[in-house]
Amino acid sequence: MSDATAEVRAAVAVFHDLKTAVEHHLGVTSTKELVSRVIHGAAPRRGTLPGGEEYFVHGSGYTVTTLTGAPVHIDGCGGDASCFKTWDIRSYLRDTDADDVSLDEIAATCVDLVAEGVLREAGDATYAFKPHVTEVGEF
Repeated sequence: MSDATAEVRAAVAVFHDLKTAVEHHLGVTSTKELVSRVIHGAAPRRGTLPGGEEYFVHGSGYTVTTLTGAPVHIDGCGGDASCFKTWDIRSYLRDTDADDVSLDEIAATCVDLVAEGVLREAGDATYAFKPHVTEVGEF
């Protein structure tokens, strides 16, 4: 496995972990549900997760800022799915030591994760987590 592939897989795992942390912390099962609860005043628009990461709900999704300052952006897409764009992974990696990973390398790794059943394609350069994926070890 190349360094770029390993970095992208690690980033996708972070996105998954923080998505799960937001859902558990706020008692929701999807990004769509979270955004709806915020719009209706039933959940806070911003806050801090138990691990210290800060989140902010906006538009059709939210951004979590990691303890190192890297952004993790998740959107709702198609029903209860939560998704990210290859650019979101690139933005995250720019704020880590893996700032030289290209969008093509990110896309290729995401295509591999689709083939492995971890992700599904959800649009142009957009990928959604499969609902059965619950463990980081699956990446």
